[in-house]
Order: sequence, then structure tokens, then C-alpha cells
Amino acid sequence: RIAESGLLHGPTVSTGDRTFQAGDRAMCLKNRSRLGVLNGDLATVTAVDMERRMVTLRLDRTDNVVTVPHWYIDEGNLDWGYALTGHKAQGATARRAHTVAGDGVDREWLYVTMSRGREANTIYLTDPDLNESECTHLTHQHPERMPALITALGRTATEPAASDSGRGPRTITDGQLNERLAALEAQLEQRGATKPVDDRDDLLASYIALHLETRARHRDRLDAIAYEPPGWIVDVIGERPTEFDRRAAWDRIVDHAVSYRAEHAVADQASGLLGPQPEGDSTAERVAWAIAKRKVERGVSRLNLEDRNVESAGGMSLR
Repeated sequence: RIAESGLLHGPTVSTGDRTFQAGDRAMCLKNRSRLGVLNGDLATVTAVDMERRMVTLRLDRTDNVVTVPHWYIDEGNLDWGYALTGHKAQGATARRAHTVAGDGVDREWLYVTMSRGREANTIYLTDPDLNESECTHLTHQHPERMPALITALGRTATEPAASDSGRGPRTITDGQLNERLAALEAQLEQRGATKPVDDRDDLLASYIALHLETRARHRDRLDAIAYEPPGWIVDVIGERPTEFDRRAAWDRIVDHAVSYRAEHAVADQASGLLGPQPEGDSTAERVAWAIAKRKVERGVSRLNLEDRNVESAGGMSLR
């Protein structure tokens, strides 16, 4: 329907089930400092280069014009920006905002989504028990749904819970998260010695939720570092490369280093990829540092090899 409106024009670039054309609304899904884009950036497509598969965007955040290359698009980092999730909409504004709210919404989420529109904000309550043919607009056929909205407004995601498995506001620190994981793991081992652990066990479910949260936080750190690497990375392996193979090697090094530093509480200001070598009588700490050091050294060797390959290719192109 958007294409039929006449608002889009010029050549197109397609990736997956998405086609982009001048006039389209787009959203960036990955931080890339060299390109000048952030995860969640909203933009308008101003031009498309079909031959080079490049898309030029005007960012809502800064009004800057940037160009994203084919590899950024082919990695699935560019999506349509006509509708956003509640979390992606944080910080964004629009003339009118339309929010679809299903089961499990809370006060904080509703506040974020219902404060995006400058002129109007409309909320649609969904009911999974209704047939697809039935209208679920609050003011149409089902005015009795207002109590569901009132209930949602009374529910908060910031109340202390047994696990912090959501991607909303954090209720526990990384250190507390690791402590809870260790305690749950010990309980599961103790319980497993007396009876089999059932997949529906609440204790196991809590452990899995916390483990998924640690992985999600780890990915968040990697995304932030990819956009703005700290000094302890840049001083050793430099900024994040733009070439695919070198970028992959750089990412693996950072992954190993960040995992080790988080697990062993290495201070942010500590220099070196892994921080100082552990001192004292803890054999486990020294062994963990040695293993991490070996992984990082292999990664650095791989990165140096890719650097030489790039230089060699560059030399060949000049001849």
C-alpha cells in the first residue's frame, strides 16, 4: 500500500523479504561507529544505488545523511521503520502513536509506548481468545476491556522477583546475577543427587532464565564495545575493522576478553585485554587466566594474519 501511495520512487534494493526505495522509512539494527549509525536509529531512505547495493539514509536523530553499504544490509541490519517494538521506540517521537498491547504488559512498558506521540496516543488491547475476524479496538465492540488496561497500569516490572530474565529495567547487578546463578546451580546439583530434574521444575526454569539474561547482557556489552571500543581494547588490537574477515577475528578476541573480565570481575580501568595476571594461591584463577590468554593470543594471531592478507591484496591491486 505504501508503494501504491506514490511516496516511494527510484531504484530498489532487496534483502530477504525487505525492499527499500527512496521515501521508505527504515530502522538500523546494529551499532556501527564508522557508518555513524546506532542500533534503533530511525531514518528516511533518500537514495538507493542498485549496482553497489548501497542505501543512503537521513537519520531522525541527527538529521545527518549517511550511507550504509551492502554488507550492513545483507547482514540483516536494516529493517523497515514503519512500526517499532516498545523497547525500540524509547526516545523516539511521532505525531501520532498507535500501541498494540497484549498479555503481560506493565506500567513501565505502557508509559514508554504511550508517551511517544506528540498529538495523540492510541492503545489497542488484544485478546488471544478472540477470533481473527473480531475487532479488538477498545472503543469498538468490547468496551468492557477497560479493566484489563487498569490492571496493566497497576502492574510494575520493577518489583523484586526470583529471577531477572526480562529485557526491561534491571533489578539486580551483574555480581548479584552471578551469585544467584551459582546458588541455583548448587541447588540443582544437590537435587539431582536425590531425584531427576524435571524440565518443568521451577528451579530449573529460574536457572535457565538467569543464564539467558547473562548471555543477553554479554551481547549488550559487545554491541556497545563494537560502537565505541574502550582503551584497553584499542591499545592492543586497535579499532574494529571494516573488512569482514578482520572484523570477525576482532569480534572473537573481544568476546573472549569480555567474557573473562565479566566472570572474574576485572576492573574496567584495568589495562590489557584480560587485566593483570592473578596473584595469590588460587590455582583455579591462574589456570582460568592462562586459558583465556591462550584464546586471546590465538585470536590476535588470526587478526594479524588477516591484516597481512589485506596488505597483500592491496599490494597486488597496485601492480
